[in-house]
Amino acid sequence: MKRSSQKELYPNYFEFGVGGSVLAGEDSLSAVLRELKEETGLVPS
Repeated sequence: MKRSSQKELYPNYFEFGVGGSVLAGEDSLSAVLRELKEETGLVPS
């Protein structure tokens, strides 16, 4: 999402957030990569 030009901090910058939780038996890095793919369709390389 693009921030409003009216914002005092970082006007016109793009921002996005990915949220989720770590599943049982999953390490935090795997959780981040899984959530990124689930929420954005992006696969880091």
